[in-house]
Amino acid sequence: MKLTKTEISKVTDQENVLAYVNIELDNFIRINGIVIRNGQYGPWLAMPSKKSKDGKYSDIVHAVSKEARKQLQEAVLAEFDSGKSTKSTKQTSDDDSDF
Repeated sequence: MKLTKTEISKVTDQENVLAYVNIELDNFIRINGIVIRNGQYGPWLAMPSKKSKDGKYSDIVHAVSKEARKQLQEAVLAEFDSGKSTKSTKQTSDDDSDF
């Protein structure tokens, strides 16, 4: 799958939240509510989640393998690191590599 669109809203007033991200994969599936968090070992993606009645959070959307998660995280963080403005959108071309 290709990361065909990213929307990044950078955050400056929270210590461990760096940005909120929405993405599109292959111009077919949209995922809203990804959070880029600042962790002990650097930025990482928190996937959209919901809180259950017992107070635990579970992902609504997640990668099905460790390798898929790594590729998705690298692609989204590369967009974040590219220095986009506070609210930015990037549409990628069809010949871009898979994430």
